[in-house]
Amino acid sequence: MNSMVLEMPAMISPPSGVTIHQEIMQKRIKTVYDELFASLKQKYNVPDEQPVFAFLRQHSQLIPLLQEGREAVAVFFGDETPVLLRLRHDPETGMVYLLAWIQSKHAATEAVNRWLAFGDAWLLEQTEMLGDSLQFSLG
Repeated sequence: MNSMVLEMPAMISPPSGVTIHQEIMQKRIKTVYDELFASLKQKYNVPDEQPVFAFLRQHSQLIPLLQEGREAVAVFFGDETPVLLRLRHDPETGMVYLLAWIQSKHAATEAVNRWLAFGDAWLLEQTEMLGDSLQFSLG
């Protein structure tokens, strides 16, 4: 009679203090952020990605506003209008905020008229949600 020996797979312990559930959740969250950031990079120019995306991890409520805001910019300034995302520091208040800088190619008067329409139709409605963490500006 042949005897069969079953071997148990080796158990790998997660890092101290981290459960397997936490590890799986962290991987899922990283995947979601990676997808969101890839989407933002298609819609915005982000020259200094690392600090911008670190800021957005801390202020994740801004991500849907950036997505919606880019759609509104396209409506008022055109799909081809570049929008630059940069972190800014206000020396007077010490606040750090994200600036979405609309780089309009329209003549100054036309750009200002579009900016005012953008403000009336979308930006003013978002003021409370934007708070001090995100500002749109016309360049």
